[in-house]
Amino acid sequence: MPGAALRPDQNRAELIKVARADGLEADLGIDLDTAEFKVGWENVVLDTSDGWIVRFPRDDVGFDRELVLLERLHDRLPVPIPKIIRTGRQTPFAVYRRLDGYPLDLAAFEAADAMTRDRVAASFGRFLAAMHSALDPVEISELGVPSIERDGEETTAHQLPAALRSRYESVGDQMHARLAAGPGRPVLLHDDFHLGNLVVDGPLGQLCGVWDFSCVCTGDPSYEFRYLLGDSREFAARVASAYAARTGREIDLGIAAAALVLEQVSDALERAGTRHRI
Repeated sequence: MPGAALRPDQNRAELIKVARADGLEADLGIDLDTAEFKVGWENVVLDTSDGWIVRFPRDDVGFDRELVLLERLHDRLPVPIPKIIRTGRQTPFAVYRRLDGYPLDLAAFEAADAMTRDRVAASFGRFLAAMHSALDPVEISELGVPSIERDGEETTAHQLPAALRSRYESVGDQMHARLAAGPGRPVLLHDDFHLGNLVVDGPLGQLCGVWDFSCVCTGDPSYEFRYLLGDSREFAARVASAYAARTGREIDLGIAAAALVLEQVSDALERAGTRHRI
């Protein structure tokens, strides 16, 4: 899901200039001179050596809703998420302390004994269970949280070579058939839950920080597992098992796999200049 094109002013020098003009150095003592510039699909970031994140949306769609969501979710989730300390006065941005930790060592995870793998996966299942029930339907409606976007499949299919089109459509048909056969109750999805958006408290530790809530939406909980499945099937299966034990909701990794394939195709077309999304 590639994000909006970077604007000419979305570079390190210009963002530091904006943050400095907004008074961040005076207000919070942030060392902007040390900031590392990072680019994500939804945001661009200044990551400073003194532990601050200054995050600018690549476009403003949904940014205000995300700030409200973070405030609502802050005390409802079992691991730290960004706590907004300051927002931009003239330009949209958010400032919070960096969530520090370790990347999960997947190679070590897959080589570990079953007890260790279950222990690591349990903290991920606990987080997702809490995330999926963190807002009630009234709050979701009040905040205007969108449902997950899956309306670009036909357009994507038409842009594929004939030899690939039928295979793509077959994957979509199978996914929708499995969704129709399931319970179908949408939940609140993080919807960008992959290993690049979180940290653990040791290479094989417990989940201790999750960020990037730009894509929050509602949908079938199996969608949430598509990126974990792309990282490691063994890891995704263990997290799905922990999630089911906590919630009673079984995860269909077939749906997650199909959703991942469809999204990868759409993303490849978008990188080549097409703007349609699944």
